[in-house]
Amino acid sequence: MIKSLKQEKGFTIIEVMISLGLFIVIMIIGVGALINANNVHKKNQKIRSILDNLSFVMEDMSRNMRTGTEFNCSPGFSPNCADGKSIKFTNNNVVPTPELWQYDFVDALNPSYPGMGYIQKTTPSGTNILNPDEVKFDGNSGFIVIGAPLGSADHIQPYIIIKFSGFIYYKNELVTPFYLETAVSQRLIDTLP
Repeated sequence: MIKSLKQEKGFTIIEVMISLGLFIVIMIIGVGALINANNVHKKNQKIRSILDNLSFVMEDMSRNMRTGTEFNCSPGFSPNCADGKSIKFTNNNVVPTPELWQYDFVDALNPSYPGMGYIQKTTPSGTNILNPDEVKFDGNSGFIVIGAPLGSADHIQPYIIIKFSGFIYYKNELVTPFYLETAVSQRLIDTLP
């Protein structure tokens, strides 16, 4: 009797190695893309958080200035200025006695960020830096004050423009520039005689 030889069908070891190698390459590319997308998402979340903090700082400053009086702006601490780096005013929201408050854009002497600075608030209870560490303000930041003559009863409400300009750093590398601006008008209305 003669037996017929049947050939078994299957994968050779070389075919298995090639398919496994292709699978590994595709997985490495896919995992790399996922890790990169996750890093970009974390970076964008951090930038969004920083911008939210800056918006909160600006809104807090605006709220305090709306009920303020006796505005003075630097340089020279005159009532009106076109490009001030500091502003002083009496905060009437403080109970029982109004307090003198001051906001300053301070140039930082940091060689890592030349020409960059921060914003600070000075009150009778102390001085605080308001911006997150990742934010560095540039020379375009400041205040514009219009209509704030001292001791005048001209019935013109003081008008203040607050400008935040600078850069956001993430893990000590420059990420993005920013520019925020808001206008504030005093809420205290003088009564006409």
